[in-house]
Amino acid sequence: MRRSVKRAEAEVTCILSEIDLVELGMLLWISKCIRVNGEPATQEFIKLLLEEMTGKEIRNWNGDVQDMKRRKNPVAWLTISTRQLQGHLERLADDRRGWK
Repeated sequence: MRRSVKRAEAEVTCILSEIDLVELGMLLWISKCIRVNGEPATQEFIKLLLEEMTGKEIRNWNGDVQDMKRRKNPVAWLTISTRQLQGHLERLADDRRGWK
């Protein structure tokens, strides 16, 4: 099922750093959850998709990937985000009113 979302006339700001966007992009790439003509999206396609979605330029994708490898926690943003999501799900009531 394909869906399109009409963008609201609002100012949208992405507060993620470039390296956070690359973490997200690498997750999308490695999971092969984005398909282009039935084939897994390339890193370049995902980079362009994230740039379009966020309005931010990812200037150094490959360098950011190398920086991720050298960090104490290579996927710091994903680790924090996963913990936040798990905490949110644990706090959710069974009435499904989780959208806030």
